[in-house]
Amino acid sequence: MSLARLLNVIILILFAIGAILLFMLEITTVRQSILDQMSANLETAITALGLVLQGTLLNDDKVLAETIVNAMFDGGFVSSVTLLDPDGQMLFQKAFHTAQQNIPSWLPTVIGMPPVKVEQELTDGWRILGTLTLVGHEGYAYQHLWNAISRTGLALLGGLIVLTLIIQWVCNRLLRPLEQVSLQLVQLRQRRFSGNLPTPWLRELQEVVASINQLISERKRDLLQQRLKITQLGKQQGLHAGQPLMGLTDSASGMHLQQFVSTQGEIRLYSRLLPRTPPTTDSSPDEIRALLNSWLAQQAEGIQLPLSLLNHPDWAQFASSLASGRGKTLDWRWDLTQFPPWPKSG
Repeated sequence: MSLARLLNVIILILFAIGAILLFMLEITTVRQSILDQMSANLETAITALGLVLQGTLLNDDKVLAETIVNAMFDGGFVSSVTLLDPDGQMLFQKAFHTAQQNIPSWLPTVIGMPPVKVEQELTDGWRILGTLTLVGHEGYAYQHLWNAISRTGLALLGGLIVLTLIIQWVCNRLLRPLEQVSLQLVQLRQRRFSGNLPTPWLRELQEVVASINQLISERKRDLLQQRLKITQLGKQQGLHAGQPLMGLTDSASGMHLQQFVSTQGEIRLYSRLLPRTPPTTDSSPDEIRALLNSWLAQQAEGIQLPLSLLNHPDWAQFASSLASGRGKTLDWRWDLTQFPPWPKSG
């Protein structure tokens, strides 16, 4: 996982946790606000109804009282109206049914809305006429709660999308110099060089980029010196200067094995393979690949190849095989009048 993606995930997780906490706080606040509002509305309604019903109770007109209740609360936010006489006997009770609210079925099971209930005694001077009870309709409370949840949820979702895009852009902007440094190091390991890295605007990365640019310059100079040295040695020795090879033995792969040992204690220092028939630029890619794979599978550290093999048109496709051979060495045998041109970086 890249650093930019890791930062994106961490920031989004923190934002999601904060959004969830904010969402829960918003639900709690809205829920309590709805209950308080319903309680205030019921208090106002029961006061008005008590004043109206006072005259009907004095005249013992139950029909008129029920008519007044139906006119005031039918289809409203009151779920039921109950009127008891001073002895606790029920004078009348009316329940109101409202249309189905546009809320999901799981909302009442997840968020509880306790019923809002208010009571008031109806009096005439010191005389108690009865007790009036109003119960609020919880369907209206859930409808207002669901509307608030929907608005808050959509706002948080939109904020999450916008924040994700902003975070991704900012992380890519901040970490682009590190990506360039990483790519430059990969190219340096593959001996492919491009131009110097631009100086980043982050102060902490300026010294890093300066060190990388200096390292690339030094590496270019070392490789140039090696090429000049190889060219000089090739001109001094000649193209066909035969040198007798010592210490050759036959290996199981059909190649000669040459070992270099120390003069003190016969300690093996280095070993390399020499193909019986060295590959050339006319050899097929399969033959060269089989030769390299056979060498990589053995314990010999090096293999001697003609320097002209670098001019093979398919030499670049063997880079993946050679990259897996850590600790291995290609011993180039000079057979050219000059060093092959250095491949351009892609």
